[in-house]
Parts: sequence; structure tokens; C-alpha cells
Amino acid sequence: MKTNNALGWVLLVGFTLCAKQVLAQTPDLNQLLAEPGATDWLQAVSWISSGDFFDIAQTAAAGARGRHASSYTAEARWEPGVSAELDWSLHTHYPFPADLTYTESLVAGPGDSTIVGVDGFRPTPEGPLPPARVAMRVKRLWMSTPALLLAGAEGATPVSGRPDALSFTALATVWTIQLDPTTGFPVRISTTEDDPVFGRVEVSMEYFSWVGVDGVFMPERLEYRVDGQLIGREHRESVEIEFGAATAPRAISLPLDEPRFAKGWNTAHWFLSRVALGGPQDQDVSQPVELLEVAEGVYQVAGGPTHSLVIESADQLTVVDAPWYPERSEAVLASLRSRWPDKPVGRLILTHHHHDHSGGVMTFAAAGIPITVHALNRDFFFDALSRQGVGAVQIESVGERTNLMLGDRAVELYEVPTAHADGMLVVYLPDQSFLFNADLYSPGRETQHPLWSAELLQAVRFYDLPVERFAGAHGRGVESMGHLEQTASR
Repeated sequence: MKTNNALGWVLLVGFTLCAKQVLAQTPDLNQLLAEPGATDWLQAVSWISSGDFFDIAQTAAAGARGRHASSYTAEARWEPGVSAELDWSLHTHYPFPADLTYTESLVAGPGDSTIVGVDGFRPTPEGPLPPARVAMRVKRLWMSTPALLLAGAEGATPVSGRPDALSFTALATVWTIQLDPTTGFPVRISTTEDDPVFGRVEVSMEYFSWVGVDGVFMPERLEYRVDGQLIGREHRESVEIEFGAATAPRAISLPLDEPRFAKGWNTAHWFLSRVALGGPQDQDVSQPVELLEVAEGVYQVAGGPTHSLVIESADQLTVVDAPWYPERSEAVLASLRSRWPDKPVGRLILTHHHHDHSGGVMTFAAAGIPITVHALNRDFFFDALSRQGVGAVQIESVGERTNLMLGDRAVELYEVPTAHADGMLVVYLPDQSFLFNADLYSPGRETQHPLWSAELLQAVRFYDLPVERFAGAHGRGVESMGHLEQTASR
């Protein structure tokens, strides 16, 4: 790392000697990590980094420690408040091994940012970078460079009951900073974001190994957490600072009046999670809602990358899975009311706990619709909905195999033991010899996972289910048993 070692050590000693004095009163956050005026002259920061992503929304067991999703190296040059160039080499470990290389070019507003290269398993067009993705990246840049975030801090006040913690406002956002009582350096900076399943969650960046770089202190190592759970870890090398004309103060504006930019800023951890998996979902997926009949009275709810299923009976509808986030569930329910105004949704069945299949559960729970989940996942959803203030949550748990009567229609639920997720349920309609599953097998999609398909095939054979047609929460349409057997043998 390029550093000004002499100045760095002088400042470090100075911080250590005056730590008690700094923490005895409300410190000037604007000068906490830099020489007076240094950030006013700072024009750009460049670095090379490596790191790992851990996804807490795609764990095997609900609520478990995040699964190691990917590793990366990156080169970055950032002109704060103006532009950034980020060159990524991302290797995904889960759900598929792949090497992805792409460049993100960000500008201060969301309209002219671009991406070049492939950042996901399926082909994605090069061109404009969606506003939600821009917002996520911009927020991460500010959080990972605390000297610059603190340079714009206003209204620092002590946090009641938390020694050495201060609240401040910057970038139209309220933050909390925790200071080390020995050195006076930041230990972590946190704020709150919206999570589709848990509601308001704390997101934080933790800092380690401070070094002086031309009058500005920078952390060499960072950890990014959601509600205390690790989702990112980064080591920065070769940090360099460029100085130019002074700005007094640095002009910072955020296009938070643009809905998708605001969504990416206020739900940044969620968008990062999808990018880390090699399956970015930067666009709005609440619309369209398409009903594709895949069996008699059974409809795949398409229009996005993850589908629900609707089962029609004489006097009610049953929905399987609530993908992504509440806005998608609201759109699906509105479409169902329009199509079947006299048939209310009587039940939601969740195949498993992953957020791209359950992120819209809050909409169903708030509407008083009973929810059916595997017993292994009941506490996870009960806690999540309780955190969001849903009273008298109606959650029914089932085990390895369960027969349900949905109005006048018989439906069977079966557990599939799989490496993908504990408590995985599939939905079988005996009157149609039809089976719906999530993730294990995706009819109509080129990308398949042979292990998961083999696990589904083994379960179908074990339960001796005479399946003629399969549909999935990914892909489109139906396939036969022969196609599943072929997929599982790859």
C-alpha cells in the first residue's frame, strides 16, 4: 500500500494521545481521519482490492451463517461525488461456478452510468447501468471510505446508552459511528435499510488496519454486515490519492427522487447480494404479471426471473411462493383479483426460505392469508413477520409429506432432501400428474444444476409419484419426466 508513513505515524500518535480528550466531548467528525482541509483538496482515490461475498439470503438452513457465494479482485478509481470506474473479476462458488469479468462506469446521477462485460450466468446486455445498481455501488463507496463520508457529517450527537457512539447525518442519511476509546478511530459506521423479509435492518461497515495515505487515514481491511451477519470482506492494497483544486465544501447530491435509485440506496444490501451470486436483479421485477396455464386450472405466474404458481379451485385460489419483494406480491395479488374477482387467495405455500422465493411474504401475511411452510422454516418466518409487526401470524408447518384440501382440490406436499436448502417442499397435484418445484429443476431454462435435478428425481422415485409434467419457479412452461432424467444424468 502506498502510504505517507512518517505523517501516518505522527497522526496515529496524535490520535492516541488525545483519544480521551476527543471522546470526552463531541468530536469534529469532519477532521477525524484527515489533516485539516485535506479532504477539500482530495480529487480521486484509487485502489486494488480482493475480497469475498457471503450470502445470508441463500443459506442451506434458514437463519444460518451466510453461504460463501463468490470471491473477487477489483481495481477502482473514484472521484467522490463525480464518477467512478470499477473493474471486476468475480468468481462465483454458488450457485454455479463461473468467472465473470465486467466494468462498471458510474456517474453522479443514474442516467449515464454503463456496464461492459458479463456480470451474471445468463447473457445480459451491455449498456446503461440500472439506477438501483448505481445507488448500491455509490453507497458502498462512501461507506468503505469513512474519511470522505465523515467529511460531510453534520449534527453529530451522542447516542444514548452507547458509550463512544455518535449519530450524524450525511448524504441525506442518518448514520451511527462507533469510535475506539483507545485510539479515537472509527470501529464501524452503520445505518438502517429495508429488507424484504425482515423489514428494517442494520447495515454496517467495520474497519481494521488504519494507515495514513498523504494526510488521510484509510482502512486496509473492511467487513460489511447485515444485522451483524457477515456478507462481505475486503482487503485493499495500493491505495493512492490524487489532489486537485479545493472544494469548499464538496458538492454532494443524490437523486433520491428517482424511485429505482432510492430503492437501490435504501435496500443496497439486497442488490449487492444478487450481484455477489452472479445473478443480478437490478431492474424492477414487480411487473409484468403473466398467467401461463401449465395444467388444468394451474397457472405459472411469469413475467420475471422467478415465478409463483396459482392453483384454482371452486371457490378460492392458492399461491405457491412470493418472489423478490412486497411490490411483486402486490402486483400478483392485484392481477389475481382482476382475473378472479369472486375467488380470494386462501393460502400461500412457500417452497423454501430463499428471498427470491419468499421476499414478498409480508404482503400475504398483512392481508391475513394463511401461510404454509416446512417445519424447519417456521421459526424463521414467524420471527421475520413478527419483526415487521404482523400480529397473529397464521403459519402452518408441515413435515416430510402432507395432504391438503384446497377447497375442492387435493394437493400433496413433499420434502426433497437437497444441498440447496433445508425444508424444501415441492407441490404435487395428483389429478393432473403435475409437479411444481423451485430451483432444483427449471423446465424451459438452458441453465440447470445436475445435482439438484438428481435430488428431485430421487425424491420423485422414492415417493413413487407418477409425474407426467413438471413446471418450475424458474424457466418457462413444462417438461416431461424424460427431460428431468436427461438433465439429472448430465
